[in-house]
Amino acid sequence: LNMAVPGYFRPEWNEEGQKQVGVSIEQLQERLGFGGLIFSPNKSRPSDKTFLEYLVRFASHEGILTSEHWHSMNQKLTNKAPQATKLCLGFHLIDYSHKGYLEEQDFIGIAHAMHISLVSIGISSPTFDFLHFGKTLFSALANGKAFITPEDYMKTIVKHTRFVKSLGFWQVYAVPTYTTEVVNCFSPNAVLLELKEPQTNEYLKTDEILQLMCGIELLAAYYIPHNAPNRKDAPPIDNDYITRAIEIPILATHPHTNTVVEYAPDVFQFLRSLVGIQPCDYIQSLGITGFMGNFILGNLALYSTAQSAGKSGSSFYTTWDERYLLKSIPQREANSLRRILPKLCSYFHNTPNTLLNRIYGMYEFNEQHFVVLENILDVPLPIHRIYDLKGSTQGRTNPTGEGVLKDLDLRDPFQFGANREQILQQLEDDTMFLESVGLIDYSLMVGIHDIEGNHQESRNVVMFAKSVKHVPAHKVDSGGMLAANASQIYFLGIIDYLTTYSLRKRSETFAKRFFLSESQQSDISCVPPAEYGYRFREFMNSFCV
Repeated sequence: LNMAVPGYFRPEWNEEGQKQVGVSIEQLQERLGFGGLIFSPNKSRPSDKTFLEYLVRFASHEGILTSEHWHSMNQKLTNKAPQATKLCLGFHLIDYSHKGYLEEQDFIGIAHAMHISLVSIGISSPTFDFLHFGKTLFSALANGKAFITPEDYMKTIVKHTRFVKSLGFWQVYAVPTYTTEVVNCFSPNAVLLELKEPQTNEYLKTDEILQLMCGIELLAAYYIPHNAPNRKDAPPIDNDYITRAIEIPILATHPHTNTVVEYAPDVFQFLRSLVGIQPCDYIQSLGITGFMGNFILGNLALYSTAQSAGKSGSSFYTTWDERYLLKSIPQREANSLRRILPKLCSYFHNTPNTLLNRIYGMYEFNEQHFVVLENILDVPLPIHRIYDLKGSTQGRTNPTGEGVLKDLDLRDPFQFGANREQILQQLEDDTMFLESVGLIDYSLMVGIHDIEGNHQESRNVVMFAKSVKHVPAHKVDSGGMLAANASQIYFLGIIDYLTTYSLRKRSETFAKRFFLSESQQSDISCVPPAEYGYRFREFMNSFCV
């Protein structure tokens, strides 16, 4: 939680009029809103400990949590510290009594705290045997010993991180109450509400992120095998899809709720299955369960904000494991996605080698639309440069040389070598598809990892990745493609392809061409789909050798 927000630690006065320097658990619970519902739900027994009590015990001094104590814990959890440091934090979080070692009862206690939290928001079933989860985890880590030392914990927990992050809840979801509605993909009135346009840098608050995480998890839980079969065949390609919605409480003390709506859930579940994403994996990255399970590993696994390279004003978030991007999109892009969804689904189904950035979900929350995207740069190697290439030159430069570079900043051609024809053919197929559905303004994102002369780590990862079968040519080397001269690895993907060449865009083209000279008119970004695609392909042809 980002506790640096002013107000969480506002001064309090006791009955004697003395100023307090911290807040109590009760005061913190009241101020956390939905977070308070997760971390400090109502207890059935006074002896039960809530997860908030574990956090405060870990971070506080004599039961009072000062801003200094909380900020210190928050910094340790959120920084990209070494794994050993993170695991040490997890150990001390579980060690409620500060004994310096862990017993079976400690694991049962933390499992119970998380269990009552997830029951309070409708994720876990009240009948879940949290005792079994705690005992199983202790047994796996103890190796027959009566207690676990910090050294033992750090050595053994890494073998069971998947089990820890899932908290064992995959098969014991409560049965949520969903609301469904049939909408027409091609209708501009298909949305439930006329939603507001996102403002520049308008990011969700922490409380809202937690609600969205909860909603995404409950909606994805529909496809856990005991709730519904995992569809393997393509969904019907027609004009009508359902929306599925779930109510999320806002505050522990008030009956108000927020709604998270998922568009075409069956279609997006099918698109996720095409690349082997199981519902439990999707939940672990985007949901509340993975967020809480990561605490045991010393991680604060909230969505983190990311900077947008474009001018759309959209807000970007990355999941804690960086597998996915969550992006807010304006109403017109949401309409574009619904309009092309049947054809896009067929194209992804029939084109496994596509360079199009994959879309894994579309949601409505807090009067905004969000899409879940594949993170093209989620790779095991550092990225040294990033290019966003459209094939146009008008305004396409980054004069600072920092951050995302553009067309005019590209100096050296990409060394595709033997893969050149295959990559260019795939680019042609993808752009011809986008042209056929009337889309423009897309770009090719290229992330570059430089392989230094003695950088053995890069080469080891490359050789390991090549052993994987059925991987597209542009992803065969550590998720990317090795340059012909073996000096770089390229990570490629076509992004931002939801802009329809609408009347508004036609007007923009006309206005720019009216005021620009004839030599400049061909350089503008906003042009008809056929012209945009042709120019894009020509540019890529000239910069790929």
